[in-house]
Amino acid sequence: MKNNGIKYGLIYGATGAVLMLLAYFTDPKMLFSYLNWRSILTFALMLGLMFWSAKVTKNQKGGYITFGEALLPPFLTFIIGSLISTLVLYALISTNPELQDVAVEAGEDMVKSMYETVGMSEDQIEEASELAEAQMEGGNPYGLLNMIMGIFISAFFLGLPVSAIIAAIVKKKRPDGM
Repeated sequence: MKNNGIKYGLIYGATGAVLMLLAYFTDPKMLFSYLNWRSILTFALMLGLMFWSAKVTKNQKGGYITFGEALLPPFLTFIIGSLISTLVLYALISTNPELQDVAVEAGEDMVKSMYETVGMSEDQIEEASELAEAQMEGGNPYGLLNMIMGIFISAFFLGLPVSAIIAAIVKKKRPDGM
């Protein structure tokens, strides 16, 4: 495949989907928490494939690549992999509506843990939890539109900055006269 961003994005998406399915069948709560083997492995996979897509593109260009040319492959890797993972999660939630309850429970556990870490009292935690519940009413955070919007937000706040760092590392200016 000529476009490395697409190639490695498909690999990232497919591998991420397999990891997601493994988590779903072993402990569905893992789909919605961040400190577990699936999340760590998926994040490492994402970083590795983003870097590799830029590195391979640089090699294909004779070892020289501008920042702009090095920025696109990792960013495409991120977008395509994230889109595939989001569609798989959406399919899982659509076929198993109880998974939304698992997501809410995992989110509540994570937030409570965060609140306890910063030293909030039980009363403060309860009040903050009630406020969060009130904000969640009426909306489905796992609707397809919300999930796709999440991709664009994460692309801007995670995918683009990471791609820029990778591009800065990988870029290599062609010497004058070549």
